[in-house]
Amino acid sequence: MTIGKLIYIAALPLVISPLSVSAASDAEVDALIATTHLLTRRSEDQQLAITALQNRVSELEKQARTASLGDMRGRGAPAENPSLATAIAQVNHGVTVQATATQSSTVVADAQGVTNVKPGTAQAQAVTSTQGIPLFDQKFSFEQGLTYTHYDKRSLVLSGFLALDSILLGKINLQQIKTDQLQYDLTGRWNMSDRLSVDVNLPLVYRTSNYFSPGAGGSAGAISDGSNDSAAMGDTSAGAYYQLGKESAESPDWIASIRVKAPTGRDPYGIKLIDADPDNNNLLVPSRQPTGNGVWSTSLGLSALKTYDPIVLFANIGYNYNFKRSFDDLSSTQNTVAPGQVQLGNSWSLGAGFALAMNDRTSVSFSYSQSVQVASKLRAEGGPWVRQVGSESNSATFNAGLTRQFTKNLTMVGTLSMGLTPDSPDFSVGIKFPYTF
Repeated sequence: MTIGKLIYIAALPLVISPLSVSAASDAEVDALIATTHLLTRRSEDQQLAITALQNRVSELEKQARTASLGDMRGRGAPAENPSLATAIAQVNHGVTVQATATQSSTVVADAQGVTNVKPGTAQAQAVTSTQGIPLFDQKFSFEQGLTYTHYDKRSLVLSGFLALDSILLGKINLQQIKTDQLQYDLTGRWNMSDRLSVDVNLPLVYRTSNYFSPGAGGSAGAISDGSNDSAAMGDTSAGAYYQLGKESAESPDWIASIRVKAPTGRDPYGIKLIDADPDNNNLLVPSRQPTGNGVWSTSLGLSALKTYDPIVLFANIGYNYNFKRSFDDLSSTQNTVAPGQVQLGNSWSLGAGFALAMNDRTSVSFSYSQSVQVASKLRAEGGPWVRQVGSESNSATFNAGLTRQFTKNLTMVGTLSMGLTPDSPDFSVGIKFPYTF
């Protein structure tokens, strides 16, 4: 072996070694690149799977919250989301709507309709009725309620004529009527399905009025007064509520209602006026107090309810139709009998407001309600229909409510209504205790 060959053999490892290292490095880089692409694809697939799982979890949480809310309404158990657990136990078809109509200058017969709406299917249950019990949860509930209403009406009576368009020749008489009414309600409700609920209401009414009039003994400074009271059954009513559509992300709950009222109370027709003070012929008072309207009536309503946790917005509109009815006596004059027919004015009502949950068992609500009634008409036997001047009414109220759930079965609903127009009650305070079986 020559020296040159030895040098070649010695130098060969130095030449081969860098080449092999370079080849190995390229292979590893290619492998790493391939592995990186593979991991990237797997990461993208896993991200898609995670996103799908997150969407599914959100749906399951929403369903679980809905179920817990429905259970809360049905059995009183605390719900995960307190804002909807007791969000609206007050609101008609609605929401609270109160209307008062003046039937004549001497007899005032009030007609009240209260609707409370509560979200339930807002995810599950859409509405509660006047008693603060969820509708459509397939349960029976019984309620006792007590409502106090106060009226204070003043009227200026001018009897005479204007001379020179500015001087009144005749008599001026100022009269005041204060009325206090206490109403005890018994209500039973059957929630027959997830869309249909019916109820029956039986009211007992105590009513007392005080009448004041100046002019006793011919003296403008002397005031005479008179008073009377009555206690009897009021007008019994029955209603049905049907859920037309359940709440979704885009649309609210829609609930239709129909209610029929029967004239089981003492009607305000044929009540004789008597002298309360022999020395003051300006003051005539009715011999008794009415506790009902005296006619059959039916009302149709439509309510909408939308949840924006923790607030629930609601609104309603309704129409009340009064049927004609004949009476043996319509006259208010002593020793006079005048049979005839009565057509009470029909009315439109509307209301809107919101409810807010304070915690998992307490909620408050605030709403505005209004009822507009057209004029009533009377017809003596064999005579024409005569429009009763001043029988129109426009009653508007501001309502506030508080709902507190004591146990899984027992709830308290408190309401306060303040009159905004002369035809409205001055104020009304009520408390109800619904019990679910």
